[in-house]
Amino acid sequence: MTREVIHIPSQLKGLTLARVVAQLDETTAGGMPDEFVFDFSGLRFIRPAGIVFLSNVMQWLSDAKGARVQLVGLDTSRDAIRFLDNSLFFEQHCGSKLNPESTPRPTTWPLTRVDMQQSHALLQMRMVPWAADTLGCEAGNLASYKTCISELFNNIVDHTRLDIGGIAAQYFPNGDFPFGDCIEVGVADFGLGIPATVRKVEPDVTDAEAIKLAFKEGFSSKSTPRNRGAGLPLLIDYLVGAAGGHVTVFSGNAIVEFRRGPDGRIASRVSSQDSFTPGTLIEITVPANFASQVGDDDEGELEW
Repeated sequence: MTREVIHIPSQLKGLTLARVVAQLDETTAGGMPDEFVFDFSGLRFIRPAGIVFLSNVMQWLSDAKGARVQLVGLDTSRDAIRFLDNSLFFEQHCGSKLNPESTPRPTTWPLTRVDMQQSHALLQMRMVPWAADTLGCEAGNLASYKTCISELFNNIVDHTRLDIGGIAAQYFPNGDFPFGDCIEVGVADFGLGIPATVRKVEPDVTDAEAIKLAFKEGFSSKSTPRNRGAGLPLLIDYLVGAAGGHVTVFSGNAIVEFRRGPDGRIASRVSSQDSFTPGTLIEITVPANFASQVGDDDEGELEW
């Protein structure tokens, strides 16, 4: 039996996710091992994007590749491990919580698999009320936010493979962002990925160009009958342009971050990565007071 160990970085967020993918690339270069051991002994902090991406990777190795997945280094005296346990990560991947008393914290939306038949009810009845309670606002003030997350759900179902897609969220008081208190959402799928989807229409673009093109108003890959090319641009217009948040997209060999500059215009920053991110991971961070900073007259309709 072949066995490979994947060491989880101390800070599993944003760019450090590429380290996990790089380890996977290296260990599978000569063929798929029979067993993967994910070592959590070095983990000290993890963000929602890290939770959903790591969850998808483990499920992909198990379901798609038939590999055995084992988790070690699960010391419940460490905050990061307790946080993952409260986020229901180990319940999903080990069959039970490490501590039977673990439960999601009020500031946490736990790791959740996205099922199209239940996703919109989940959003309406549970996720939006959770966000409203966490942010101290009325649920009606989150109509556009709800529409953005709903369309991310739609995208997962439209493009993922093996029913692998997930979401997690966290409120960070005094967050380490320019706007302090913030709410962060990680959404990931194991579909073709934005670059591969865009290249069905524009075959010569790079991965970074494909991601930026997908966010260009009017562009559509026509990957599904309802795709009219409005969803991604409106997602950026609202969450970045109006709300002043950050949206980072990981897909293929590129990472593209969208932010609002001092002049109020939305700018993109491209980072290339040596390793490959399967599917698409979207990391959304918005200031906690965003609902009171922007108008929210109509939910509209996003399709991408």
